[in-house]
Amino acid sequence: MVALVPMYSSYIAKFPKEQLGEKNVKVVSEITYTNLQSMPKDMEELENSVEGGSSILIDGEFVSEEDFHAFRENYLKWLEEHGLYGEYQIALLKGGYLKYVNKYNYTRYTTDEYSHYSEFHYVKRQNR
Repeated sequence: MVALVPMYSSYIAKFPKEQLGEKNVKVVSEITYTNLQSMPKDMEELENSVEGGSSILIDGEFVSEEDFHAFRENYLKWLEEHGLYGEYQIALLKGGYLKYVNKYNYTRYTTDEYSHYSEFHYVKRQNR
């Protein structure tokens, strides 16, 4: 599963980075379940085959609260349409903090001290 994480994280980050800008988003992911028996050749093979947990951190310096809320709704639909199930934490950080976020300290930045919003959402597989 560990070898899948970079590909999975890139796929999870695809929509946010396209919608909000490459420099305005950081994503930290882990995989909690997969039914894949070998490494996929492309990201689409992850659909309906991998479940995980991801934190999507968005820079409030460049993304407004209104854009954040619209993005969140569209992103959750995109995840479900692509069979990317799991737990997602989506946070709008206060301006200037995104540059300090990394995979080791990201949970600190989802607190009220550093974020305007930090919400958990579940995208569930219907038959599992």
